[in-house]
Amino acid sequence: MDAETLIDGIPASPHSGTAVEPVAWLDGKVVPWSELLIHASVLGTAQASACFEGVRAYVNDSREAVNVFRLQDHVRRLLQSMTILRLHTAFAAADLELAVVELLAATPWHEDIYLRLLAFEGYDVVGAWPTDARATILINAVPRPSTMGTGRTKSCCVSSWRRISDESMPPRVKASANYLNSRNAYLQAAADGYDDAIMLNQTGHVAECTGACVFVVRDGALITPPVTESILESITRATLIQLVKEELGVDPVQRPIDRTELYIADEIFVSGTGGGEVTPVTSVDRYQVGSGEIGPMTEKIQSLYRDAVRGLAPRRSEWLSRVKRGEE
Repeated sequence: MDAETLIDGIPASPHSGTAVEPVAWLDGKVVPWSELLIHASVLGTAQASACFEGVRAYVNDSREAVNVFRLQDHVRRLLQSMTILRLHTAFAAADLELAVVELLAATPWHEDIYLRLLAFEGYDVVGAWPTDARATILINAVPRPSTMGTGRTKSCCVSSWRRISDESMPPRVKASANYLNSRNAYLQAAADGYDDAIMLNQTGHVAECTGACVFVVRDGALITPPVTESILESITRATLIQLVKEELGVDPVQRPIDRTELYIADEIFVSGTGGGEVTPVTSVDRYQVGSGEIGPMTEKIQSLYRDAVRGLAPRRSEWLSRVKRGEE
């Protein structure tokens, strides 16, 4: 969120221009933002013993409702991440899905929303690694407009920081600690004058961007690394693969990608819920990608995805959970 959208730490409503105190969901209760307190010494903070999900809710044309995109899939992946990290909870998937609905219904913004579902090792013990501690679950929401169709592009470098491997950290889940790896790559890229970084895995193949998956177009083929190449098991990536197959008749190729393929690609784009949705990459290591603008296949895929999340594709209605908005 841009700094100007914050008033004393509280997200402002773009429609009213005034601060509107949001609410959050914390272990079964909706609480005001100002009362959202956790102790700094809990393991989730002190030792990054946590995992999370980023979920988008897109406002509909009349602004009286939002469509939460693939909520069930995000909740399922959160619980899978918790299983791998040995984090325990008494909340079932249905409980967490209902919590998102309740939170959005109590949130007075009438625009696109970004939700974060965070599970972290909480208050049971401090300063140790318990084997059966209860995880605290926090869900919060902030306004975040979609960037699709705004002309946004990225210039990327290939990072000297390698993507973590499954031998050391679980890259297929959204473990909070994993993002220190991405942070290192992103900040180095920014210091060197790039918008973002593409990371290679331990074998030297393309893994992912710092917060998004990578797709490459070469000679009419759409190529993306398989999930065994140290990438997140991305819901957005799976969505795009399905859309491209069913709507464009193109079967994406899932195979390792060499670094130099990035330099001769016809198109490159990155995809992720919070990582730009579908964002064209126009240069890599100062090599221009294609025309230096959004490519034709990327533009088609971006349009397909935009229609799906906005509720403009009736065939994709099963991906949407509609929530009526609160009063502003």
